Amino acid sequence: MSRRIRPLAAATALSVAGALGLLTGPAAAPAAAATCSSGYVALTFDDGPRAVTTGQVLDALKGRSVRATFFVVGQNVERLPALVRRAVAEGHRVENHSWAHERLTDLSAAGVRTSLSRADQAVRNAGVRGTRLFRPPYGLTNATVRSVAADLGLRQVLWSVDPTDYATGTTSAQIRDRVLGGLAAGAVVLLHDGVVNSPATVGALPGIIDGARARGFCFGVLTDSGAVVPPATPTPTKVTFYLTDTWGPGTKYTFAYGRPTDAAYTGDWDGDGRDSLAVRRDATLYAKNALGAGAADVAVTYGRFDDAVVVGDWDGDGRDTLAVRRGSTYHLRNSLTPGPADAVVTYGRTADTVLVGDWDGDGRDTLAVRRGSTVYVRNSLSDGPADVVVTYGRSTDTVLVGDWNGDGRDTLAVRRASTYYLRNSLTPGDAEVVATYGRSTDQALVGDWDGDRGDTLGVRRLE
Repeated sequence: MSRRIRPLAAATALSVAGALGLLTGPAAAPAAAATCSSGYVALTFDDGPRAVTTGQVLDALKGRSVRATFFVVGQNVERLPALVRRAVAEGHRVENHSWAHERLTDLSAAGVRTSLSRADQAVRNAGVRGTRLFRPPYGLTNATVRSVAADLGLRQVLWSVDPTDYATGTTSAQIRDRVLGGLAAGAVVLLHDGVVNSPATVGALPGIIDGARARGFCFGVLTDSGAVVPPATPTPTKVTFYLTDTWGPGTKYTFAYGRPTDAAYTGDWDGDGRDSLAVRRDATLYAKNALGAGAADVAVTYGRFDDAVVVGDWDGDGRDTLAVRRGSTYHLRNSLTPGPADAVVTYGRTADTVLVGDWDGDGRDTLAVRRGSTVYVRNSLSDGPADVVVTYGRSTDTVLVGDWNGDGRDTLAVRRASTYYLRNSLTPGDAEVVATYGRSTDQALVGDWDGDRGDTLGVRRLE
């Protein structure tokens, strides 16, 4: 019976060729220009990730050995975390562009804090390090915005070259020429991978890169201070899982599985009462029935590569399977086999964070959605109002679901950095267990690793 599903989104379009195992090689090192006589410039991309165009931008950059900075929108990251992982794995920076592309100058200090914090947490939830730079949407900033950002450890970065590639109808040739005409040593170029006109930006990239190099420019990267510097050679990346089966110190299981650009899930795939791991690549899930490295026991393709995916025991048979989320509609499958959905349910709003659990102890997982710090729980897989409404934690917290005390009912925990605050009932109140595990940059996992009916923690770490 599955009780511990986090809101994770779909994998990006990557090749599924090759065996599951440790990682692919490091991202390609950037090729040096002849002399860099004109200095270094930086490419930056706003408003993503977007299902198609962000991948195309990454392809173009990889093909010409250029690294860039992506200022991402938190709610987009929540839907497409695999694109964030891919960008980082290929040597790019991922930084903060607010939660929902709000005009930060229209918000209170508390509103600015919430927006930037939620965006940062979405990036961390994707399994990469937190953000250190931010770019205010539309470039709108003031003393309040800068002060709140600084308090969160974020430095503001704007731009010096703007080809207005976001404007509908702007052509690839216009974007290319405007960028090349504005370059100077230390230039920060504003581009967009997450808007309607982004295909034109994709088309402009080869000409921008080749034209800049022909003019003696090299492509640098942004530092934590926002300066443009030559890129360092990227180091190889590995992915490791660390799992514990107690609430005390220590780790019981340590192993590598999958690639850093995969999305990771936990579930009881074979109904043996123990959770194990799966990774999703493209639209294919590779599930293992035991904890450890090695080949997948099950590989199943379901949904589209850009679907958000959740895991649950929808029919109460003791085996976890998949659902894909499109907007506020969920397409549920009751077996780990390809085929049409066995049930289709609409619940909540598109912008909600989805949670899955067995909230009433009947052996079947159902949906809940979170808005701010309030969770709306539904005890059946059907449309309708929430059966339970509970407020717990802060809107900027990451929320986890698990059966912490083994009573057969799932409840909530919130995560702040590497500390977890657990509650054993769906009621407001203080945490009943407080535990610290892993690092703040780890991706948190929950599962019943040893089959004792109580869920405990794990983390996925990229190094």
